[in-house]
Parts: sequence; C-alpha cells; structure tokens
Amino acid sequence: MVASASVLESRRAQLPGAAQQATDLLVADLARFSTLLEDLLDLARDYGPLDHESLPVFDLADVVRDELSGSWRQELVVATGDTRVRADRRRMKRVVTNLVKNADVHGAGVTEVAVDRRDETVRLSVSDSGPGVSAADREAVFERFSRGRSTPLRGDKGGTGLGLSLVREHVLAHGGATWYEESPSGGARFVVEIPAART
Repeated sequence: MVASASVLESRRAQLPGAAQQATDLLVADLARFSTLLEDLLDLARDYGPLDHESLPVFDLADVVRDELSGSWRQELVVATGDTRVRADRRRMKRVVTNLVKNADVHGAGVTEVAVDRRDETVRLSVSDSGPGVSAADREAVFERFSRGRSTPLRGDKGGTGLGLSLVREHVLAHGGATWYEESPSGGARFVVEIPAART
C-alpha cells in the first residue's frame, strides 16, 4: 500500500483535482497507520529487564543531533555539560523521536530541545509553542491511547495516543523519570531524566 501510494504521489501533478485530494488523504492515512503499527509493535516487544552494565555508553546529545539531522530543528538543540549515558541507544532514539513528534502534532512545533547534565543524571527536554496541557491531563497524557482531550487543541490531531506512554516506559526501564512542565515561553515542555554514565 505504501509503495502504491508513493507511485501515486510521484505522479500527483498528472492527476485531476479530485484524485490529487484522494492521494493526499491516502498518503496521510498511511503515515498515521504506519506510526500506529510501529508503536503497537514497540509495545508488544518483550524487552526483558535491562542489564545496565552491558549497555553501551554514548552521548545523548549526539543521539538528539542525529535524530534531528537534515532539518532546521538542528538549530534548536542546546547541549551543556557531560551528557553521556549508559543506555539502549535504539530506545533512546525512540524517546527523542516521540517527544519531537508529540511537539509537532500536538504543540504547534518544537521551540527547543535541551540536553544537560544535572548532578548524577542527564536531562532531555523538548519544548513547544502550543497551548500546553491542562492540569487535569498532565499525568493522563502518559497513559496509553490518551491525548489530553480536556486541553484545547490537544485532541485528535493524527497522533496514536501511544507516543508519550512509550517514552515513559523506555525511560523507566533505564531507572529514569518523565514529567510535564510549562515552558517559560509558553506551551508545553516534556522532560526525561536518566542516570548519567559513571566516569
């Protein structure tokens, strides 16, 4: 289906107006379906307990830059201090991707991605320029299939309702924490913190 939609999209200019609109809807729906499928497979995957001592050490700021490479968002990355962690790189890449996607879908776009050292932890925060999250929804948005419906503009905008719950599960597996706070510039800021790598 994705391949067929890609062919249609590549020939979009040759199609009549109604077919162009149908192609756009099909491509958008397939993208949402692909995201949902990826999230569900991630939830179904049996990771088992993490053997922290066998995990690699890497710079979390490098993972953030890699995930945002090739886009204007690279300019929004602010990294300070020693941001090395001992973690599952694939799972941390997923954390970054989901936080950025959440800001794009529900928060009117990313305004800052910060990575910094805080004593014995490394903190990653993603801020957006959206309406924020109501006090009633600040824990609910981390539940599976929740989208924070009581906050204006944070209802059904194409998300799966799984992104933030996966973030929290991946972070908890690393002995970390995830929470919401208001961004100083307005909007939402989602924060994750995991133990820093011991030097």
